[in-house]
Parts: sequence; structure tokens; C-alpha cells
Amino acid sequence: MNTGISNKEIIAGIDIGTTKICTIIADVSSNGDYHIIGVGKYPSEGLRKGLIVDLETTIASIRESNHIAERMSGVSIKNACVGITGNHIKSIPSSAVVAVNNPERGISADDKRRVLEVAKRIEMPSGQRLIDILVRDYIVNSEAGIRDPLGMSGMRLEVNTLLITGAIMHIENVYRAIEAADVMVDELFLEPAASGEAVLTSDEKESGVALVDIGGGTTDIAIYQDGCIAFTSIFPIGGDHFDSDISFGLNINVKESERIKCLIGGVDKESSNSQEIITIAKTVIGEEQKIPVKIISEIISPRIEEILELIKREISKAGFWGKIPSGLVITGGGSQLRGVIDVAARLMSMPVRIGRPHNISGLKEDVQNPIYATGVGLIKLAGKNRKKITNGNSTYPGINPNQSIMDRIIESMKRIFDWYSK
Repeated sequence: MNTGISNKEIIAGIDIGTTKICTIIADVSSNGDYHIIGVGKYPSEGLRKGLIVDLETTIASIRESNHIAERMSGVSIKNACVGITGNHIKSIPSSAVVAVNNPERGISADDKRRVLEVAKRIEMPSGQRLIDILVRDYIVNSEAGIRDPLGMSGMRLEVNTLLITGAIMHIENVYRAIEAADVMVDELFLEPAASGEAVLTSDEKESGVALVDIGGGTTDIAIYQDGCIAFTSIFPIGGDHFDSDISFGLNINVKESERIKCLIGGVDKESSNSQEIITIAKTVIGEEQKIPVKIISEIISPRIEEILELIKREISKAGFWGKIPSGLVITGGGSQLRGVIDVAARLMSMPVRIGRPHNISGLKEDVQNPIYATGVGLIKLAGKNRKKITNGNSTYPGINPNQSIMDRIIESMKRIFDWYSK
């Protein structure tokens, strides 16, 4: 969508989370400045573990989030980039090699496109479809570690990639929900990749870092090495487990559990040793109960330790333990638990910090909370893709609303290939 302002474009990102829908609208300039002009957030009750389980409720939540962002920005959203997560997402390493068409002229965009086409020709798991292809590096005449071989001399071009796939049913449900809310899907991005784009520094990505996004229904992991994603994993445990644990332990409803978690939830020494007493609402209407604050810490601590142990296991299983000197960057709603950094540093024996969106302007105070990491990252990924595809021009390939959902998914993949082949 064009703003009418020279060298600027409007981009919208929609993060469909288990506990919230988040809509971010930004002015993106041709030199890559991201100026946030609208922020929408609305409770999400139609998802479970990152998956849509109630389409109509999800559509209503998306509409409300979009309307909030539209009123704030004065812009009507017609199309958006969208995040996807859930434990149906798989990452599959794939390599390919092709002969360079015209070695005398150097490696061309067509050579890059051909090698990527070969890399994606794998036997897809049943019911899965390709969402994204993440290039780790190119190899020219056995010379590895090349970021962009375009124009280089060489006879042989290889590529190492990470293919991201997802369940067709869940992908189509995302498209249906967004489009039923009167917005067309421009691009679908892996949510941990979006979060990493928002909160990680270039140095962290280069040296090696693990991005962990603890969301409402899932925990997403993306490990970066040499500037790109080398491994991803998503498991269905998130902040809603804290709410369930508190609900079960205190015999109160989940909404009251969430309120208490947000108000006093912590795993720090101050919380675990607190002598403070608070009043909570019991399940029976009108009944109240007084409890010590430290009980909440006692309930939450085992769950956050379980999540961290699962993260540690995934990093080790993937072969990256001891290979991420920049440590762990935790973002998402779960990162807001008091004391989580100290617990993570103790259990993981590595540097740990909170990941907040950075390198943005405009309403930056509104989106520097870690809960907006994915939404801001979607804007940044879309901005980078559009800038490279169009070579800085203001026109971005449009979408055809008359196409089927599957055709639009395929069209989105073609734009991704165009991005990597230029």
C-alpha cells in the first residue's frame, strides 16, 4: 500500500498469537527506516498452542486488532504480512548443486534461482507444504561461506538451505482467518525468524546466538550462526501453562490466574522469599482468599525450569551446544517474568538477555515491550524482502484476490525465491 509520501510505503504485520492478536503498521522508507504509526492488540481466544481452533472467534479478534491499529494510524489495512507458528512447523536441511550456465559472464540470478529450485525438491512430509526457504550459504567451486554469489566467477554453484514446512490445513486456516477479516495475505513468515529480526543484533547473528520466544501457547527457538538461521524448533509449551498451573494450584479460574501472573508473577529471590499477602478471587463468585505471594513463585518456578531444560535439550540435540557465544536472547510474553534471566543464566551457563524490538522510530515506546517482537519483526522482514525484490522501487508485486488460497501460497513462495535469487 502506498502512502503517497515520496520514497515511503506502508507495511502492515499481523501476529496471530495464542493469547493475543497484534497488528503493527509502519511507514517504511526506501533506505530501510521503520516508522511505527499504528499498534493494535486484542485478546485472542480462538487459538490453542498457536493453532486456530475456532475460526469465527479468531476472525473477530483479528478485525478488532486491525481496527485499533487503523484508528491510531489513520490508514486502512488492505494487505499484510503474517506470522505462523505451532509444532506442525518443521525445518529440513537441504543442499543442492547446479552447473553455472555461462561461467564467462559469472553467476546470474537465474543460476541462483535454479539451485534453489533443486534444493526444494525433496520428499515433503505427508500433509506438509513449503512455507519458506532460508539460505545458510552458497558454495562456488568448493569455496564455502559465500553470502551472495551473484556476478562471481565459477563453474559450479551449491547452496545449503533450511526448508521450513507447515501443515497445509493450518496454513490455509491462517489465510482464511486473515482474508475473512478483509485483509489479503502478502507473505507468510516463520514467527521465530520475525522475532529474531526485531530483537537481535548483527553481531549476535554472526557470532552465534539462540533466540527464544516464549509466547502464550508455544516456545519458539531460532539458532543463528554466520548471520543466518541454522536451526529452528517450536514446542507447544508457553505462558498459558503458567496460568493453568496457578489455576490448578489455587483452584481459581484461568483469567484470574493470568491476572495474578501478570501482577506478581516472578521466579526471582524477592518473589520466592516474599512475606506479602494478596487477595485473590475464588472460582465461586463473590468469594475471596488471601495467599502469600511466594506461593505463586513456587508454582511458576518448576514450569519455567522445564521450558529452559527443553530449550537446552533442543540446542544440544541440534549440535549447537557450546557454539553460540552470544548466548540466549529471550523475548515474548514469558520473558517478562521477574527473575527469568537469572534462572536461565544459572541453568544454561551462558549469557542471557531480554530481547526488545530496536532500530525503529515513531511509536517506538509502544512496541519496545517483548510481546511485540514478532509483530515488529514481520514489518522488518517484509521491508527487507520488498526492497530487494524491487531493487528500491516503490512498486511491490500485488496479489490476485481471485486466486485460490493454495495459489496465493504458491505465489508467496515465488516472491521468496525472487528475493534470494536477486
